[in-house]
Amino acid sequence: MDSSKYRNLMLARMAFVLAGLALAIASPDGLNGVNKQPNFIGVIELAEKIKNREEFLLVDLRDSIAFEAFHIPKAKNIPFDDFDYGSLNESVVIYSGDDLHTRRIWDSLPTALRGKTSILYGGIRDWYDYLQYPTLPFGKYVSDKQLFKRVHDLCEYYGGYADFAADSTILEYYKVDLTSVKWPKVKVGGKLVRKGC
Repeated sequence: MDSSKYRNLMLARMAFVLAGLALAIASPDGLNGVNKQPNFIGVIELAEKIKNREEFLLVDLRDSIAFEAFHIPKAKNIPFDDFDYGSLNESVVIYSGDDLHTRRIWDSLPTALRGKTSILYGGIRDWYDYLQYPTLPFGKYVSDKQLFKRVHDLCEYYGGYADFAADSTILEYYKVDLTSVKWPKVKVGGKLVRKGC
């Protein structure tokens, strides 16, 4: 092989390696980043699926004590250590208390199951804070009346109640595009208990 052909072959190989490195750097999860991006579902979408009696399995990965204290209606308690991928033969939504367990489940899910598995964005904490007992804007601070009504009606449907604040940015939480978000930060809060009578 003459030197010019050898040089061109080496340059082509180097370009290929550099292109691979650029792709890996551009995607925080490397070349498999697409597979690691979960199918997130938001609290409103989940609440509507439950209300409309859609067929799916809702799994709470927390321990039985936390589950008994407060859980999402229709949820089945399968603690993280007892979770069995082999039992997933239907569409499933998984949630936990802090997203660490859901991330570990997602990362180890077989590729064939990822298409029918969703993760509740923000877990039980977001259900509690943004659906069951949300803070909503009022009066002139309501920037999207349809969205406000949707959240408020679902809150009441699930037996919760809303607090109100003079803040026009509150509804932005519900408008986030969950197809492009990263895993949320772990939220630490107090015990989740039903409020009211």
